[in-house]
Amino acid sequence: MTTKQKHDATGLDAVSPATHPSRSAEHFRRIIAAAELVDAANVELRAAVAAARAAGDSWAVIGAALGTTRQAAFQRFGDPEEPDAEARARAAVRLVDAIQRAQDLAAEAEHLVHEVAALGGREGVVRARSGRERLVKAKARSAITGQKVKPS
Repeated sequence: MTTKQKHDATGLDAVSPATHPSRSAEHFRRIIAAAELVDAANVELRAAVAAARAAGDSWAVIGAALGTTRQAAFQRFGDPEEPDAEARARAAVRLVDAIQRAQDLAAEAEHLVHEVAALGGREGVVRARSGRERLVKAKARSAITGQKVKPS
């Protein structure tokens, strides 16, 4: 029967007892055990963060639980491919606001079209509607991008 020897990756195989007096390996074993516990804790922490994200918790909440910022929590645990849910929510709010403003502008422009029609006939209405469409598009672009856009 042959026995297999496991190669020691610690480098202790090269230490000669003749040149190095023997000492207790208690501290060495303690370090190994602590390193294994750290690895296990990291696995558990990553699983807990993943479960929190799956449940809908924000990076701000996770950061607070870790005693850090949302950005630091995302950098440590986030998936670079995962879009930031908070950024998506902010963009959705801006889009809804832009749509509402565009609808308000369209209603105001329609009112102006009727006034122009009453004052200047069909030619005035055509010019007013064309201007209204450019104005509504410009305001919508401005609301979505957050930048001032002049009508083209």
